[in-house]
Amino acid sequence: MWCDWHTEIVRSEEAHPESYVDALKCAIELGTTKIELAQLRLSEITANVTNDHTSRHVVRMSVDHVEKSA
Repeated sequence: MWCDWHTEIVRSEEAHPESYVDALKCAIELGTTKIELAQLRLSEITANVTNDHTSRHVVRMSVDHVEKSA
């Protein structure tokens, strides 16, 4: 199965992802996708951590061409 997805993940103030891998793990833990890490094939991951007006940390991720073996 192939899919393209874009999501924004709102984390608590304590969350400070320091790398793309950490941000991806956050997405998996939050149930954004059920695809297991071992099955991911990522052509691009972009992540930004910013503070919005409510002082929550927002992780923006864009993942293209996610493949899950049957």
